Amino acid sequence: MTQPEPARITETDTVYLTVRHKKKTIMFFCKETDTVHRVKLTLLPLVKATPENQRLYYGSYGSNYGHMEDGMLLSQCGITSLNAKAQQPAELALVLREDSGQFEAVDIVPYSTPPPLPDVMQAKEPQA
Repeated sequence: MTQPEPARITETDTVYLTVRHKKKTIMFFCKETDTVHRVKLTLLPLVKATPENQRLYYGSYGSNYGHMEDGMLLSQCGITSLNAKAQQPAELALVLREDSGQFEAVDIVPYSTPPPLPDVMQAKEPQA
């Protein structure tokens, strides 16, 4: 009698996530069949907040973020191996429960832009 092979993460069901909270960025990968609750458990030691005190949102910047429910699979939230690749991970927004019991607003600090190049480093146009 043969034993079944253990489940493996294959390239076809791996999703890459970037979780952003204020100035913090956390990157990791999981399976598209993982639940939102499982993602929150992964974040637990990193953000020091229990899953009940975390909310995850998926979407674009601004007010277009959609709340992700704990029991939903990542694939049900629209996060699949087709749109969450290593080169372009899916970006989630993390909000935490405040001491007042309310959840904070989505607050993601944009990445900084580099300063302009000094004149000596800029490409020079050829003389005609």
